[in-house]
This record gives sequence, C-alpha cells and structure tokens, in this order.
Amino acid sequence: MKKIHIALLVGGILCAASLVLGGVALALTGFDFYRTVSTMTYQQKTAAYEPSLLDSIDIAAEDLKVTVSPSADGQVHLSYWESAVDTVSLDVENGVLRFRHSAQETWLDNFIRGFWSSFSRYRHVIEIQIPADWAGNLAVTNQNAAVEASNFTALSSALFRSQNGAVTLADIVCHGSLEAGTTNADLSLDRVTAGSTRITDTNARIRLTDVHLGDTVLETDNGALLLHTVEVGSLTAKTKNAAVEAEALTGTGRLVLETTNATLTAIDVMTDGELSLQSKNGGLRATNCHSAALLADTTNGKIILTRCRAGRVQAGTSNAAVEFERLDSGDIALTSSNGGIKGSVLGREEDYIITASTTNGSCNLTNRVGDLPGRLYLQTTNASIHITFTE
Repeated sequence: MKKIHIALLVGGILCAASLVLGGVALALTGFDFYRTVSTMTYQQKTAAYEPSLLDSIDIAAEDLKVTVSPSADGQVHLSYWESAVDTVSLDVENGVLRFRHSAQETWLDNFIRGFWSSFSRYRHVIEIQIPADWAGNLAVTNQNAAVEASNFTALSSALFRSQNGAVTLADIVCHGSLEAGTTNADLSLDRVTAGSTRITDTNARIRLTDVHLGDTVLETDNGALLLHTVEVGSLTAKTKNAAVEAEALTGTGRLVLETTNATLTAIDVMTDGELSLQSKNGGLRATNCHSAALLADTTNGKIILTRCRAGRVQAGTSNAAVEFERLDSGDIALTSSNGGIKGSVLGREEDYIITASTTNGSCNLTNRVGDLPGRLYLQTTNASIHITFTE
C-alpha cells in the first residue's frame, strides 16, 4: 500500500510539472489563451441602388441569416458583413444585382480565432431592403442559415431556398412563379399569393396558412404537411412518415394528398376536380369534403368519411374498417378486407343498384339490379356490412 501511495505522489508531481512546463512553452511561443475565447472582428458594409435600374436581384449567402424586407426610402439597400472568413462580391450588370457571400471557416480557424467565434456569427445578419412595390425577379439562396422575407406586393417571380436553415415567407404577392425549399428545417408561408408554386423540404415540416396559389407541388420527407385556409389551382402534396393535415383547402383542379406510415386528415376540402387521399399504414379521415370524385386509399388504417359529397366515391383499405356518415354520391364503391363497412348514405335505397358481399360476416342489404340512377358496391371479408339510407 505504501508503494502505491508513493507512485501516486510521484505521478501527481510529474503531471503538475508537465502543466507548468507546457504553460511556459506556450507563453514563450506567443500563445494567448484569451484568443481561444475571443470573437472575430466583423466590419459592416452597405450599398444602395436605384430600383428602376434593376430587373432582377440575386442573393446567395452562407452561414449568415438573410432577411428581405421593404425599404423606407424607395431605394434598394444591402447591409452585409466582412470578416477574416467572410468574403463578398457585389456587381450590377444588365439590370441584375448579384450579391455573393461565402464563408470559409475550418475547424482550425475556429480553434485559432476562438471556440466561441462561431456563436458570435449568429448575431450578424445580411439584410436586403427593397421597395415593397418593386416588380422584379427576386432570388435568395442560403446555406446553413435561415431565409426570411415579408411584405412585398408586386414581385414578378421569386425563389427562396436554403440548406439546413428555416425559410419563412409572409405577406408576399408574386404575380409569377414561386419556388421555396430547404432541408432539415421548417418552411412556412403565411398570407402569400403567387402563381405556379413548388415547395420542397426534407426532414422537416411544411406549413401553409392563408395562401392563394396557382398549380402547386408540396414535397417533404419525415415532416408534416400542414395546410390551413389554402386556395390553389391543382395540388400535389406528398410526404413520408409524417401526418398530412388540410383544413379549408379549395381548388379548381385535382387535389392529391399523400403520406405513408401516418394519418391523413382533410376537413372542409373542396374542388371542382378529383380529390385523392392516399396513405399506407395510416388512417384517413375526411370531413365535409366536396369534389367531382373522391378517392381514398390506405392499408392497415381506418377510413372515416363524414358528410362528404362527390359525383363518384371510391374508398378502400385492408385490415381496418370503412366508416361513413351521410355520404352523398350516386356512384359509391367501398372495399376492405378484415374490416367492416358501416355507415349512412344520403338518398333512398331503391334508387341504387346494389352489389354487396362479404365472407364470415353479415350484410343487411339485398343485392339489386335494374335501370337505376345510383350504384353502390360494397365488398369485404371476415367482417360485416351495415348500411342505412337517410334523406
């Protein structure tokens, strides 16, 4: 035991001596500890332009947040930062203002300039101010930081894109096409009006509230699609492994809502075209939806249709039930396997050609043929069918 104590004492003395010698060596070579906790020096710069000379503005940045907002004096203003790792190029040619910002910081730079220098970067923002009624083409892209734009009334076309940074757009009118996208961060539109629109994301949600768009495509993976008070021409909205929620969605063309391994909910969705609700391994719920045709398809999830109206209704699932209330259609086809079919149809039973079949279950309807205006097709296995008719 005494030998162990002596060994520990000697080891402690050697460690202390090493620290002292290391500190002396660092001091002799000019090492300054405070540099490892200090921040970089940033220099703010500005530029101004006459908007009537600009048809397009093209902004590309890295690592610093970009905001786009209306200017107070009717001019175009740029406010940006330069540092040891931030470089900027700026030019105007043929009516196009191009701004390029790049950040070239390595882990060694981070160590030399201070471990906390990266945190200080978040306080520095690239700001672009444009007249609210400027009618040009706007493109803003960023990497590893957010993009925010708001309060424009007359853009011709617009593109907002980031990687690993949120994209937030509000109170924007774009008379032409709109494109917005990001990865690994949320993307949201509030009170936005535009023509044809494409919005993409991965690993995060897309949220639209009070927007008016032309033909629209929404795509994300592993993130929810949240649509509230949305007007479109046609719509294709797809995600995976996350919910789709649409409320007060109206369209003039085909509306497609699709997900996998999650639920899909449509409330007060109306279109002159077809409404297609698709999922796998998740339930579908449609309430007060009106369309030329209603298609609902899933597996391993229940389908619930409440007060829906369509010229044609086709709904199918497996290993789950199909349930409906006051379904209003002259052409109905409902199928399942290992799940019951139950609900009420708006109309009279004698007005429908009825084909209803099941195995290992009961059915309260009698098949009917003839020259009748309505068609009702019901099929399942290992479960019962129970349908009522209501005026």
